[in-house]
Amino acid sequence: MIEKPLQESVPFFLRIIKNIFGVVFENDSQTLKRQFSIDKFNNYCFMKKLIFFSLLSLLVGCKSQNLLLSPDLKTNTSVFDVKGVQGFQFKQVITYGNYFTSKVKRGWTVRTEIPFIIKFEKAHEKLSFVQTTADKKQADVFAVSKFKNNELSLLNGFLSYSIKYLNVFAGTILPQDNKINALEFIVSNFDAGFSNNENCGSASDGKDNFITIRGVSKVEGNINWIKSEYLGYEFIRNEQSIGAVSCLNNGRVWIGDDISPELKLIISSISTSLLLKHNLK
Repeated sequence: MIEKPLQESVPFFLRIIKNIFGVVFENDSQTLKRQFSIDKFNNYCFMKKLIFFSLLSLLVGCKSQNLLLSPDLKTNTSVFDVKGVQGFQFKQVITYGNYFTSKVKRGWTVRTEIPFIIKFEKAHEKLSFVQTTADKKQADVFAVSKFKNNELSLLNGFLSYSIKYLNVFAGTILPQDNKINALEFIVSNFDAGFSNNENCGSASDGKDNFITIRGVSKVEGNINWIKSEYLGYEFIRNEQSIGAVSCLNNGRVWIGDDISPELKLIISSISTSLLLKHNLK
């Protein structure tokens, strides 16, 4: 059911469109068909819909929206609005709360001691940055995206994850105080639909830390249409949600207050990576 404020506002915006653009609506369709060619009439219909949905999206976007997340994140969780995602990519820095990155680099400097970089050195699109947490922990983060057909073979056996799609995003997190204990993550199948909270990836250090990444396609208190892609992601460990990231608008990050500083570093590193991934589109 559409929220009441939205119902009251739509007719107002329709009147604005009509007054500004001189656009006539449904009652004048037959007249237009007689006056214009089919192509011109179709163009008129397309522009009418484009203007309407653009203004409708603007109206809905003005309201701060939260993802429809697990109840685990309703308490004992810090929520941060993100800065730095929108705008120029030159000297880009991502910040939220006391979490921040170094300048984001589009590309890598080859480092032969890191297996992930050796494996994906020839991948099409790469980024890297240093993630810093509120606890002053830091990690070097490297990620790859937009694989070509002939590059998919690079992913064979990566995290033992089944790769069926070209739209894959993968990365590695190297804590600066323990680079031997690297964690790798992968997210695939960015296409969403009716369902919410579908498993679409994972992160693991091959030892104690295994995190399931779930795609989120619904928002709180709003109509949830079929989405062409996930709006955000939730991070599940031992069947409990410990964090999430929203890619709506400028972005938002949820990090559990009770998790360890090491897990906060992992969650923030993956969250920043996914925000940057969406910013690359």
